[in-house]
Amino acid sequence: MIKNLLFVLLFLFIFILLVSFMMLPQLSSLNAAGRFTMLSGFALLSAFIGGKLFSRFGFPKIVGYLVVGILYGPSVLKIFNHSDISNLNFVVQVSLGLIAVSAGSELKISEIKKTIGTVIKVISVHLAILPIVLGSLSFVLLKYYFSFTGGEIIIVSVLMGLVLTTASPAVPMAMISEFNLEGIFPRLTITILVIRDILIILFFSLILSISNNPENAWMPLVKISLSIGIGLLLGYLFSKFVSVFNSNSELFLIVFLLLIYKISIDLNFDYLILTLSIGFAIENYSTMGEKFLNIINQSSMPLYALFFSLAGASLEIDALHGIGFIALLIVIVRIVFLYISTYLPMKTVKTELNLKHYLFAGFVPQAGVSIGLALLLVNGFPQYKIIGELIIASAVFNEIIGPFIFKFAINQYNNEVN
Repeated sequence: MIKNLLFVLLFLFIFILLVSFMMLPQLSSLNAAGRFTMLSGFALLSAFIGGKLFSRFGFPKIVGYLVVGILYGPSVLKIFNHSDISNLNFVVQVSLGLIAVSAGSELKISEIKKTIGTVIKVISVHLAILPIVLGSLSFVLLKYYFSFTGGEIIIVSVLMGLVLTTASPAVPMAMISEFNLEGIFPRLTITILVIRDILIILFFSLILSISNNPENAWMPLVKISLSIGIGLLLGYLFSKFVSVFNSNSELFLIVFLLLIYKISIDLNFDYLILTLSIGFAIENYSTMGEKFLNIINQSSMPLYALFFSLAGASLEIDALHGIGFIALLIVIVRIVFLYISTYLPMKTVKTELNLKHYLFAGFVPQAGVSIGLALLLVNGFPQYKIIGELIIASAVFNEIIGPFIFKFAINQYNNEVN
């Protein structure tokens, strides 16, 4: 396994190096549009090759996408600089929107009703254990390792515990698509993850708002409620539009997500919740559900490749220097208690398959939600800048090892199914 991994990494390194030598001399003479086109094409091509190579040696494709991005990012070969990644951010956001819409469309009311007891049990135990354990660990680290003082350290630790509890729907969605995973395992994973993280975003926003601006503490609730309401309306309107203009549905979806991203920025909506609500509305309040999933499946893999390669490029590997050990400690504690807090409620649940040992795996990866909340936390408490670095560093570990853990769980699941 180690030899295979080293061979794949060496091949990718040489490939990216050769292509970059041919590409870099031309970049300086290109205008912004030309540079954007060349870099996004390079990201997609290299991610596709990386995913193919890694899958041939038994790794999830998503790991190939991430590794490729890390190689050409500012932390290693520096083919992409921070400005390039910033300019390509809207591509990442549109891809994230597609993933969120897809995740929302997995929240089928008829299926949720069948598993609502299990969903409530797991989410309740997660929220009762994980924020407390991770918040307590954060308090100990901030007070005794980083030597912070002050009354706000308790609030900061509580908020950090909530941030570290969040997960990324992008990784499980991509791998569910890659391995054509069906049944109760993927349905429970996505349902629990999405509902739990919406609740965490709400709790986090309320606590942060109350601590910084008690007079307007109700604003996060209004923002989230409006995002859900507008998302449901837009999802319904989109399904009607596509039912009338039947052709080129994939192009309509991409243009639609670009428009939604622009609206969410201008009107300060929560983009993730907005797009989740759109997918939920299309699945549950229109006749487009099945067709819509086919549209997503047809357009998802190139966007997954581009999204995760750019996500890999944006991962701050430099953040591991100095605090890598502490971040790894957080990752280990988080995974251990993710397993415990999932195992305990699932032990009491009777399903057709024994999920108690590996349902936790889909909640390991972290990315956009965690980092976004971490930035809000640092903006609210700028003296705790180290928090952002710690969460980004732990997200780097979780994003890389998460797919391996989830693939192991998928293999166990498939063995039981077969």
